[in-house]
Amino acid sequence: METSGLDLLFELLKYIVPMLFIGAFMWYLFKKYTDAEEKRQVRLEEKRTQSEASPIRFQAYERMTLLLERMSMHSLVSRVRPYNDSLADYARLLADHIEQEYEYNISQQVYISDTAWQMVREARKSMQSLINQVIKESAAKSIPEAQKALLEYDEAHVLPTEEAMDFIKNEIRKEF
Repeated sequence: METSGLDLLFELLKYIVPMLFIGAFMWYLFKKYTDAEEKRQVRLEEKRTQSEASPIRFQAYERMTLLLERMSMHSLVSRVRPYNDSLADYARLLADHIEQEYEYNISQQVYISDTAWQMVREARKSMQSLINQVIKESAAKSIPEAQKALLEYDEAHVLPTEEAMDFIKNEIRKEF
């Protein structure tokens, strides 16, 4: 029995077509496997990076908490000693201490949320102006009177440092 060219072609196609389907199916399975493996590797890398960054971020939040505490009226009045009897110099000295603390911790903004950093910045600005405002409005004539006015204001009002501190504490609780 002679086979014609067409019969030979059909005979070859009988083997080639199933092999092509099997090859395409194997390629599809391999592609799905490699994509899933790649995603798994990315997740593992993100998890490793996050676990390495978490202590640094936590430390940054701790430093912001300390910064806000050191910017509070009570802390400033108890820590910062006037170097003369001028109320204007005392107000400037307190504002300068706030600025120094802020500048010392400015690099921490990289590790905390933008909103938390904005709260810290606003607390700094507000506290600097509040100090001047309270001293001027109190009609204090001496440093002890100014200190008393600042502490009374602190007791009677919720200060920007307290608001920022509450925000940061809530953010830490959510993240850690």
